[in-house]
Amino acid sequence: RLRQKCSIGAQAMEISAEQLKKLNDGEYTVYDIRSETDRAYGFIPGSVHTTADELENNPPADRDKKIIIYCAHGVFSIDIADRLCEQGYEAYSLEGGYLAWMRYEMQNRQDSELCRAEPEKEIPRFDNESVHEGSQDI
Repeated sequence: RLRQKCSIGAQAMEISAEQLKKLNDGEYTVYDIRSETDRAYGFIPGSVHTTADELENNPPADRDKKIIIYCAHGVFSIDIADRLCEQGYEAYSLEGGYLAWMRYEMQNRQDSELCRAEPEKEIPRFDNESVHEGSQDI
């Protein structure tokens, strides 16, 4: 569950990757404020790429949707989320940024893959005699 809703003059809150996954589609928009180069290495699916200045100076017209902002580590995004909260938006910074989201995704993928993993097959073992049978003494 998200912590308190930010209001005009309030500081922005952070949202975890787990909390973000639990939000319903259509009630939020995710904004990636990282550089083009960083985004080329990967991004949160469905996120909108923009600059921090662009988002702050031209915020979305729809004030009913939550605004989730992320950068690489969650440091710069909290500042932009704060400024949008001051303008009356319900803005959140992704706690830990893109790297935290990636860790969360990788951990969940590993957990689900472990649940589907086949039982390990017995590995054939060779005893010393069978290994040496084919060798010749020099």
